[in-house]
Amino acid sequence: MKYRLQFLVLLATLMLVWLAGCGAGGSDVSAAVAVEDYLQSQVNKDLNRMISLSCADWEEAARLEYNALAALTVSLDNPDCRVTQQDGETALVSCNGNMVFNYGTEVLEKALADLVYRVVNDGGVWLVCGYQ
Repeated sequence: MKYRLQFLVLLATLMLVWLAGCGAGGSDVSAAVAVEDYLQSQVNKDLNRMISLSCADWEEAARLEYNALAALTVSLDNPDCRVTQQDGETALVSCNGNMVFNYGTEVLEKALADLVYRVVNDGGVWLVCGYQ
């Protein structure tokens, strides 16, 4: 019984340390994930999600991007985003991979690396706020 209690205390302690580690240094990952989520929202044509992932200054641009993609079939090819620079509450995120656009019989690819996303931390939430 004594060993079981010690084991449970040890297990609980390890879980707390692991959970604390997940939050530490996660701001870089979160900024990149925000951009990947924004890109996926474009592909899914989910305007509400695009806006929720945008800062207030970028919401109108998100609507314009949504409208521009409305008539296209869009997919992502191996997106991989990473923070390239961070200064306090602002980060720059670059992505590899492609966005693939199908319009009828025409297929076009746009390299995600052509854009550098500016992302801001608003109350602990990373939001896409334009391009550099």
